Amino acid sequence: MRIRKTILLSLFCFILINQSILTTCATNLEDDWDRSDKFILKLLPELPAFSDKHPNDLEIQLGIVGLYFRYGAPQTDKNQSSEEYVLEQNQMFFAQCKKVFSIDPNNKPALAIFSKKICSKFLAVRISNMEQLERLINVARGRNSKTIEIFPGTSLRKYFSEEDACVIGKLPYGAPVVYSFLVNDFDLATRQLQEKLDDGFSNVLAQINDAQNKDSHNAYYNYLKAALFFEIGDKDKAVKEIEDGVSKNYFSSFQEELAIAMNKVLQEAGMPQNLLDFLLSVRNPFEDFVSQTIWHAGLSDLGKEYEANENIKNAEYIYELTIKMAKQIQKEAIHGTQNLDKAAQSRINELLSVENPKQKEKIVEQNTSSTKKPFGVALPIAGAAVAGIIIAGLFLFVRKKKPKQAG
Repeated sequence: MRIRKTILLSLFCFILINQSILTTCATNLEDDWDRSDKFILKLLPELPAFSDKHPNDLEIQLGIVGLYFRYGAPQTDKNQSSEEYVLEQNQMFFAQCKKVFSIDPNNKPALAIFSKKICSKFLAVRISNMEQLERLINVARGRNSKTIEIFPGTSLRKYFSEEDACVIGKLPYGAPVVYSFLVNDFDLATRQLQEKLDDGFSNVLAQINDAQNKDSHNAYYNYLKAALFFEIGDKDKAVKEIEDGVSKNYFSSFQEELAIAMNKVLQEAGMPQNLLDFLLSVRNPFEDFVSQTIWHAGLSDLGKEYEANENIKNAEYIYELTIKMAKQIQKEAIHGTQNLDKAAQSRINELLSVENPKQKEKIVEQNTSSTKKPFGVALPIAGAAVAGIIIAGLFLFVRKKKPKQAG
């Protein structure tokens, strides 16, 4: 009894100590994030001058590209709108990329981060504007309204003009007077917006293809293109890009190289060593990008579509393809998150489970067909068995009645 109490007390102390350690670690981690972010945000406005100070230092120029990508370029005008700020950030990022390419036109880390930026920018603009229009249409239909009003100052407004067939009028708005547009043909407006947003698709795809030609064995570019194809609704091309990607033995989004380059910039700027070590351990995993743009916006829905059509084989193939892609990109992740392959494996488990109603029906049907005998076959077998028993009984009876022979 005394031994048991001692063990329980030891376990209790162990839990308390570990809880204290975890709390301390979490607090330290939060403090490191806070201190490093404050240092970098204060440094951002100084980066253009820092770049000019080291014009031929490839690692410094690449490090600034990485910092702009992760934290955004500095805001030069606090009165500018959010849209103007985003535009300025993009311009500064791409200008910094040009500095890297002027030193090394084939720099793979810069090509990779440049390609991801233009891909993400296209996706963000398209998704944001399509969702804005969809919300306006849903509200109008909920109110039984035949029109929607597209206000000036919104990103959606620049994609519509008075000459559009779906625009039936305009209303004065604000001072000085600008006009909002009244739109009555919702389907036409949606198609028109898609066409205008997709005008830049070919250009983005061409730039990513150019970068891929300089790193052709890297599956990274196949996944960027898959995200683009899913967004414009071309599922076949998206899946083909993923198949091409998983067939390759090489994947890199150059997280290590970018982290080292960023750390050089921060070290030159005087960041404390403990924060440098902390930031070197932090990554922006490509798996997060793939989860949002390829899994949630593409493969997941495609797999469910196959399931709804009872095409279990194709659904399973899509989920297995996702797992292969996830395992390939997770090799680069410093923390090995593995959320994507778990999500796909969960779908496969559910798909093949007897708890799945459609799968259960098939299993029951297969078991029934394999065990149930046709009536015409079962009856002769039963008859033969009964006849055999009768014959055996008669044989024993005759044997007992047979008289003994005289000795």
